[in-house]
Amino acid sequence: MGIQIILTCLSACLLALSFPPVHMYWIGCVALVPYFYCCHYLWNTSSLKHIIIQHSIFGLIFMGFTNFFVFQLIEFSSFIEIFILFIVYTLFETLFIIGFGLSVRYLSTSSWMIPCFWLVFEYLRSIGPFGTPNGVIGYSQAFNPLLSPYASLGGVFLVSFVLCCITMSIVCLIHVYLSTKKVSSYLSIVMFMGLLFSIPLLIPIQTVPSDDSLSVSVIQTQHSIAYKSQAKNRPTVRQDLLRLSKQAIQDQSPQLIVWPETITSSFNLRKSAFMNELRILSQEQKAAFIFGTPRYDSRRKIYNSAAFLHESSLSFYDKISLMPFGEYWPYKSWFKRFGLDNIIPGTEFTPGKKLSYFTLNQHKMGVAICLETTQSAHFRQCRLDGCDLLISLVNDAWFKKTSIRDRQLQMLVFRALETGLPIIQSANFGISGIIGSNGQMLAKDSSFQEAIVSQTLVLDKTIPPYLAIGDLVVYLSIAILFLCGLRKGKEYLIP
Repeated sequence: MGIQIILTCLSACLLALSFPPVHMYWIGCVALVPYFYCCHYLWNTSSLKHIIIQHSIFGLIFMGFTNFFVFQLIEFSSFIEIFILFIVYTLFETLFIIGFGLSVRYLSTSSWMIPCFWLVFEYLRSIGPFGTPNGVIGYSQAFNPLLSPYASLGGVFLVSFVLCCITMSIVCLIHVYLSTKKVSSYLSIVMFMGLLFSIPLLIPIQTVPSDDSLSVSVIQTQHSIAYKSQAKNRPTVRQDLLRLSKQAIQDQSPQLIVWPETITSSFNLRKSAFMNELRILSQEQKAAFIFGTPRYDSRRKIYNSAAFLHESSLSFYDKISLMPFGEYWPYKSWFKRFGLDNIIPGTEFTPGKKLSYFTLNQHKMGVAICLETTQSAHFRQCRLDGCDLLISLVNDAWFKKTSIRDRQLQMLVFRALETGLPIIQSANFGISGIIGSNGQMLAKDSSFQEAIVSQTLVLDKTIPPYLAIGDLVVYLSIAILFLCGLRKGKEYLIP
């Protein structure tokens, strides 16, 4: 059992290395080999207790590395509360790893069921009020030119599935070598692996070229949460944004200027002097502005919003998917019974009701704020609703100089590949940049300094199959798991 624990720990550590900050994405193709080998060949007769222990070890190590960034929130809470959050959330995510292990042990009929089972529990771990896409293994391949194109075909979960198939191919090669040593078996497995790497090259993605372009300037700020939270500093933050915008106008004459999420926690739209100056700037320079701000409506409901100002016109998008324990408190009454308080104190926002879009020069733009950029369905719906350009507003200052900003950028690359649209991101304390419709970085700044990223963006599109089929690979995997469960149930009922 000792060697199995070593292999499990090795696999979890290697998988963590495939993500930022180390970001050795090529390790992702082999990281799960020791773990999957144990799953299929060493634990196929293990007891329930043994299975739970082994998969718990893998889950606690991998998810622990993945969630370590939460300790940056100590500044806004306390060490005890954040430590409890880290432990509880890591244990919660480990339950899905255990679920995967149990399904392999008791339901699997073939080694090729393992990629399907992994995908089901990875997907389940990423959804719901406590779900997170952080740690979805497909994201590690955002900058792998051989595997990232799969995202256009079937989204990030298809990339995860392909990674698992590559892993199982290597596992089978090892098993064949240790058992039969038949050359014919080697060849068939190697040919299958070659096919996996070739499929994106064999399925061309249709490109819709455009003669239209948009001159864009992205404003990146560098204001810490502690600085922004002080009311006396908020006018300075707004003036910094205006100063950088005027510089961008002088240098580039952009048609669109994008600022980050929640430029200050004030109701900025109620600051008449600021809004008047911004309107005059927009009218004189014929430039539109998009920026994040809290706002409230006639019912005094408070929203985390994106505002679109074009000359005298002002419109909004209200964030729909709020951050649990940061922007709202899920199951509040239940937590109150245990005397627990919100981990990050502050305003509780109201979720927006529907997607709304901005239009500039007849180009329709969809916006995502923070957490929404990690959700494939959000930007996919924007594209299906006819958007030509996607906008991402983020504030990564909560997590300072951790790898979370790099992971979020990986996810944004996948959104471009899945939708076939260019994406503009403005960040505070993060990475600002422009991503082409093919997932390539056209311009970016990751310097942790205030900056202006400018680009004349040609509004080309692609038509990825993902738009039509969505996460079909996930639904097929769920169906396979369900059928395996029915088959096993019949075996128990009919000896």
